[in-house]
Amino acid sequence: MDAIGFDFDHTLGVDRRLERSVALQLLGPGHEQAVDLALASYRYGARSFDEAIALTGLDPRSFRTLVVEQAPKFVTPLAGTPELLLGLRRLGIPMAILSNGWSPLQETKAALVGFEGPVLVSDDIGVRKPRLAAFLQLQRALGVAAERILYVGDDPVSDMLGALSARMQAMWLDAEGRSYPQDVAAPTARVVELQGVLAFVQGPLSQTANPPA
Repeated sequence: MDAIGFDFDHTLGVDRRLERSVALQLLGPGHEQAVDLALASYRYGARSFDEAIALTGLDPRSFRTLVVEQAPKFVTPLAGTPELLLGLRRLGIPMAILSNGWSPLQETKAALVGFEGPVLVSDDIGVRKPRLAAFLQLQRALGVAAERILYVGDDPVSDMLGALSARMQAMWLDAEGRSYPQDVAAPTARVVELQGVLAFVQGPLSQTANPPA
């Protein structure tokens, strides 16, 4: 591999429902369903983030500011993230994040887990995973042929299908022991913990990762 792309949420780090928690801090109990529906409408592309937050009655600009301010209280690296990033830096392998979400939250979360490199965020680049155009922007950011990029993520559709459609190699991080959808193309490799990524980069596939059953 000449370069590696990463998803962020549930791949390099978790934010423990940061946006939901901040919204409920502001709105108080009894608004859980409204907040969940609003955030889901954004995540599934039905509304922009500001439109979704406005549905709850909150001011989107103030809400964004507060979410970013509170991110250090919520965001933690996934087990093995610091060691993986250090190992890849020592190998001199270029890295970038391609993440659905909004700025500057995703960049802030990446910095909080120690990631150093480009962070491509869907709201900034104007396209969401798994769209091919999103992965083409990742390829341009890394500056190598698609076939020489390994993309690591936890979502079979937005991560694996997107990367494979762009002719990248796709590694499924299956930390929760889930079933892989039968109607989605199989990933190049499957790992159950992040240390498998470094092993894949350093050695043969047969010694480092197993395809999904």
